[in-house]
Amino acid sequence: MTYLLTHFWAWGVSAFAVGLATALSVARRSERGPVAGWLVWFALAFAAGLPVAMLGLLPGRSGFWLETGLLLFPAFLVGAGLGALLGRHSLRDNEGWAIGLLPLALIWLGADVLATRSVEQDLKRKTASVIEKLGGDPAYLDVAGRDIRLPRDAANRAAAEAEIAQIPGVRRIADVDGLAGSAAKNYENAVTARRAAREGEASPPPASSLAPAPDSAEPPPNGAKGAGAPAAPSGPAAKSKDQARNGVKPAPAAPPAVAPELARPAAPGSTAAPSEPARSATAAGEPEQSAAAAAIPASGELDVPTCQKALTGALAREPVRFSRQGAGVRRASTGALDKAIGLLQRCPQTEVDVRVRAEGGDRPARTLARDRAARIVDYLGRMGVERGRLSVAGESGRPVSKDAPEAESGSGVDFLLSPRR
Repeated sequence: MTYLLTHFWAWGVSAFAVGLATALSVARRSERGPVAGWLVWFALAFAAGLPVAMLGLLPGRSGFWLETGLLLFPAFLVGAGLGALLGRHSLRDNEGWAIGLLPLALIWLGADVLATRSVEQDLKRKTASVIEKLGGDPAYLDVAGRDIRLPRDAANRAAAEAEIAQIPGVRRIADVDGLAGSAAKNYENAVTARRAAREGEASPPPASSLAPAPDSAEPPPNGAKGAGAPAAPSGPAAKSKDQARNGVKPAPAAPPAVAPELARPAAPGSTAAPSEPARSATAAGEPEQSAAAAAIPASGELDVPTCQKALTGALAREPVRFSRQGAGVRRASTGALDKAIGLLQRCPQTEVDVRVRAEGGDRPARTLARDRAARIVDYLGRMGVERGRLSVAGESGRPVSKDAPEAESGSGVDFLLSPRR
């Protein structure tokens, strides 16, 4: 109950204010007795719902909605009673209080629709932190109301269940065979984002860093080394070069260190798939972009700068493409958006401004850029990102020519993150 009061105190104050205003403005006594008929029925419903909520007989969001109703109805009655006393009415003039039930129902619906998601995200963030501390996958869970849905094949499930039960606000831990619906989609997005981060670490260095530097001067006579001349290769490098010159294929180099792929925990009795190799970002010759990707953790919640860096890098490696004539996103670009969704799920306390570069500086081009940004916002919302975090910020950066190549046209998508207010 303390947790509900912490998150719903403003809605409870609203219900109290509705009861107060109703009793001050309407005073009508019941003809059948000291208590109106509607109040008797509501009191019986409250008495029946209270043990159901306390025993947790209704699962998921249904039980959560029942709890909020049981919280708001007494606040309404307390406000109505105080209003009757302040208006110098009798508490028996409660027949007219029924008029306040309509705004009370609207407050109840608003509280459940608007505040349920924030409660679920708060519990999910705390639960994911516990699971990650125990070595499990923080994305392999679901939250419905105040119930935590933890799959039976989750790693260290017994220890995780004991720790999660101590989190304030958690009502119960439900056993499920696996994730479904939006939870399964969010888990796939998280796995895709981790795979994209490892692909960034394993990306080869630019061709320019592999090309040999041109000779800056003629070799000195008699084979003597000049002051600025490069030294001749020696050791294994010279041996490989001599083998290639004589038509002998050199032996492959030793493979770099690999990191195991974070994947969905295998079901009991099943054989796990081999992990995908990923090159260490600290290996010699890694480009600066790979070193930056290595600084991004493979799992867990990200702060605003780290999440912004990860999103910028992901969109740079795989740009979002639009249709040439309209605002639609090409089917091949949904994978890039799914990777961005996985990263956004790891920084839930941020607001996202979506911007798209305009193809031309005229008004139709700017309108098209805003329409494209709106399409992206709609896709992110349908795939599980909270719509309250998303906003369309219009066009991004300098406009490009309509005749520009595809590498420069229709791919300027920016996600600008800011702390959530």
